[in-house]
Amino acid sequence: MKAFCFSLAFLCLVQTILALPRPDFGINGDVANSDKTAVAADGLKAEFILTGLKDITLTAGYTMLGTMRTKLIAIGDAIETKGTALATQLKTLSLDDVGPYTPAFGLVETKLTELETLFRTGLATLISELKTAIRENNAIKIQFDDAFGDVLATIGTFRTALGTLKTDVGKAQRAAGTSSTVSTTIIKKNIAAKSVTDVITNTRTLRANVQLVNYIINSSLENLDLADEFIVEITGDAEDHVGFYATSVSDFQDYLTIEETATLSAEVDDNEPDTVSVLLAEIDAALTAATGYTSSTLKSEVEGLGDALFNGLEAAKTAFGTSLSEYSAIVPDYFEDLNVDLGNALCLPIETVSEALAANAPNSDFCFSKYSPRVVALLSLTISAFDMCFQREVDKFVTLEEVVAAIVVQIGYNLEDLYGNLATCLLLDDPDLTSCFTTIQPYYTALATQVTEHTTTLSDLVDAEAQASENRLGACLISSLYVTIFQGMEISDDTGSCMLNGPQA
Repeated sequence: MKAFCFSLAFLCLVQTILALPRPDFGINGDVANSDKTAVAADGLKAEFILTGLKDITLTAGYTMLGTMRTKLIAIGDAIETKGTALATQLKTLSLDDVGPYTPAFGLVETKLTELETLFRTGLATLISELKTAIRENNAIKIQFDDAFGDVLATIGTFRTALGTLKTDVGKAQRAAGTSSTVSTTIIKKNIAAKSVTDVITNTRTLRANVQLVNYIINSSLENLDLADEFIVEITGDAEDHVGFYATSVSDFQDYLTIEETATLSAEVDDNEPDTVSVLLAEIDAALTAATGYTSSTLKSEVEGLGDALFNGLEAAKTAFGTSLSEYSAIVPDYFEDLNVDLGNALCLPIETVSEALAANAPNSDFCFSKYSPRVVALLSLTISAFDMCFQREVDKFVTLEEVVAAIVVQIGYNLEDLYGNLATCLLLDDPDLTSCFTTIQPYYTALATQVTEHTTTLSDLVDAEAQASENRLGACLISSLYVTIFQGMEISDDTGSCMLNGPQA
């Protein structure tokens, strides 16, 4: 502790020793520490330059961010212009050994008044426009009001210190009479060291207070830049996910027109009963020898039944392809433009989290970091929900395949007893068997008609199920998008609550 105090005392001693007089403050005489006033003025100028130095390039095209950037840069430029003018004039005064001192001080006082007017009223419109741009959020305005209050308070004491130094310099000048120079003795007697020190102190204090103004401007611009990057990123992600959805659509179309069409056809082929000729191969010779069979219409009815089954199932398979192709053609039309639909769904949460960051409020960084990733995640969640919609329909088609197979088996029952019935007629003690064949002929006529109806029903069933699937898929996709909208609204509300209440345990 003693070493520290000794070092501090030594530093003060060195500073005193180095407080060499310089010609300045509008009189031709050497005033101690005027050089430090010039150095302090340079430091103040450098700080004011920083207020107008930072700029950002926005690419997302979000109007609010662009408006805020314009207003913040205008505020910084205005402060830089007035502030550097004051600092420059103060340095000129500190090194002025020509005078007269009154106008030399007057120029500094004028610049100080202009700077005061700027901080007091000159930026009010720009700050109000900032507040309006961010939906009446007061955070930046409150910060500026706080910082400006400190600046204005310092300007007040600065003016007093400058006035005191001006008075002391005037006393020295008058004490010198008509002499073109002012002696060191007169200066020491009339210009108190504290007068110069107070001006230096206020210059440095003003610089320190301007640093807070710089922080508000620069941190606000940095947040705008980050919000812009977020919007650009999520826009790119949205385009990628729209591409993922397009792939899902294409894959589902291929499934309908290639895989499912082939699978349904295979279910028909795998379960289709044997043809009439195969079924009756063992008794074909006996039937041909039976006059009653060949001369009656039963032969043609049985053949017609077989043709009805074969042709009907072939027609059904063709109809399957047509139904599924028509379904496939509709799949891309559920969303006219998914980019636009996703943009509309995510617009509110994107705006809310972006504005939360742009507000540069106490909880801005935390709330943005908490909720912006959730907005991005909504994209993946939405596309995953869409994929589930497609998968559910694929699963339902598996059930349809089982139904189609069962129907084909059921239709096959119409031929199941054909061999037995005709073989029974052949066993009768009847020369031409006409009576038996004629009696059963109407039933096979009816069966042929019913087989045609059944195969038509099979085609209609697949067509109806394709249309039902089309409607289910549309309802699922659209409702999934509305889930995204609802979740986006929740994120927006939660972000607002976070901005108000901050982190919650």
